[in-house]
Amino acid sequence: MEPTAIRSSSPFEVLALAERTLGFRPRESLVVVSLRPPRWRSGLVARADLADAAAAVPDLVHHLRADGAGRAFVVVATDTGELPPAAAPGRALAASVPVPRSGHRSAPGAAGPLPPAGRGDRRAHLPGADVAHLAAAALREAGVRPELWLVHRGRLHSYTCRRPCCPPEGLPVEEVDSTRVAAEMVLAGRGLAGDREEWEAAQRAAVAPADAGAVAEVADLLELADRRWRRWERDGWAEPGDEPPVVALELWRGLLELGRGGVPVGPVGPGAGPEVGPGVGPEAAAVLLDALVRVPVRDAVLGSVVAEASLPCPFGCEADGGSDDCPLCPPPGAARVRTGAEQDDDAATAVRVLQDLARLAPPGRRAAPLGCAAYVQWSRGASAPAGVLAELALEDDPGHSLSGLVLQSVRLGVPPPSVREARRAG
Repeated sequence: MEPTAIRSSSPFEVLALAERTLGFRPRESLVVVSLRPPRWRSGLVARADLADAAAAVPDLVHHLRADGAGRAFVVVATDTGELPPAAAPGRALAASVPVPRSGHRSAPGAAGPLPPAGRGDRRAHLPGADVAHLAAAALREAGVRPELWLVHRGRLHSYTCRRPCCPPEGLPVEEVDSTRVAAEMVLAGRGLAGDREEWEAAQRAAVAPADAGAVAEVADLLELADRRWRRWERDGWAEPGDEPPVVALELWRGLLELGRGGVPVGPVGPGAGPEVGPGVGPEAAAVLLDALVRVPVRDAVLGSVVAEASLPCPFGCEADGGSDDCPLCPPPGAARVRTGAEQDDDAATAVRVLQDLARLAPPGRRAAPLGCAAYVQWSRGASAPAGVLAELALEDDPGHSLSGLVLQSVRLGVPPPSVREARRAG
């Protein structure tokens, strides 16, 4: 999936992107959005608690530079503190800033950073100005031009703009909800929670265990699936097409095709039962859960939805030709280039199915589907949900290596390969 990117001079558009990428409306936060030259496409979106912002600024600046930022959209979101009374404008705090209305744009090739605001400038006394100034100084030192904004009690204020488009009373933040970016991301299924706590609770609820009866049934079937797999590995016996890897991967690929065709995959609502898709019940769930703990099959599953996860066949087949005899290789000649829409559909379907498998998995077996879902989310550029899924996987199995790698990548701000490719493309 290509990362969502915008090229707009409106802070409402950039703020909409930041909120929808995070999945919640940030409060008491410092938020940064990378803007990459030469076309100033949006990149990394990162957030830190405002209470820890001073300590977090060096890391945020490091990640922005690693993302290739030439400019950075910086937002202090806080409801604490009071606005200073309106006064004659003084000097600006930082570099040129994109203005809210499409009819008013910063002049191309504007001059470099302006000096910090003096004591007579009310903008120097806006809530969070100390954090904004700290971030601006660190960004300028790193060669990144900052664009500084404040969200305070439902109003958007500029720390720097002195034009009439940025009045002292600010602009209503509700304009974010009517932006093109917000509309497109709603259509893409990116909802918005009221705050991080609400958002994380929703993420965890989506993979909460199903009712005890359904989980117990799948646990019994998992034992049968495991015995079939071990017998196949030991004796090599199975009817053609009935080899455990073949059965699992055909089921997985079928679910992706259903999702690509617009067929709902996965239960809807708490009373939808234990099925993970149309006609897929506990037996199929057990087959998939058992297959995901087998690294070659897990990698084939990930490779089917994440282009960067595609690897040579772990059984030694030629990567470009495949083999009729290998259960993990697609049939020769079957490979094709998927469209961007198909990749989006596949990734979204994969996450839904993996989350539903996690709901049905007994304790100790949840880590595999949760870790795979975390990897797919990270590969889509959705680091925040990837981090929650990886944490849940590690709660189930502290030694789950894939989840540990995803969580480390999220915490260090390592971008997925698709984002690195987009950065190189400009």
